[in-house]
Amino acid sequence: MAEMSQAVEASTQANAPKDPRPVYEVGFHVVPTVSEETIGAVVEKIRSELSRGNAEILSEQMPQKITLAYVIERSDSSKHEKYAEAYFGWIKFATEKEYIPALEGMLR
Repeated sequence: MAEMSQAVEASTQANAPKDPRPVYEVGFHVVPTVSEETIGAVVEKIRSELSRGNAEILSEQMPQKITLAYVIERSDSSKHEKYAEAYFGWIKFATEKEYIPALEGMLR
């Protein structure tokens, strides 16, 4: 019986998360007018902001071009643009909840 409880305890410890901080995921769209060569720079900017908040990146997906479910309108300066496609990517990370408002501000 003692062997079984030790096995359960070891299994529980193995499945315990390394980082006790909350886990978040940021999904983002990049307008299709950005060239594929510069998509990496956009992702790197997000990653560097996460590292400033001492976030641990758990997993991510590099942006891929997708067709949007509906057209998104965006006003930039004096232009009014509509997009039916965008690059979509995401990053899953762990960080302190106090850092989230600063990250939201950067992403907007």
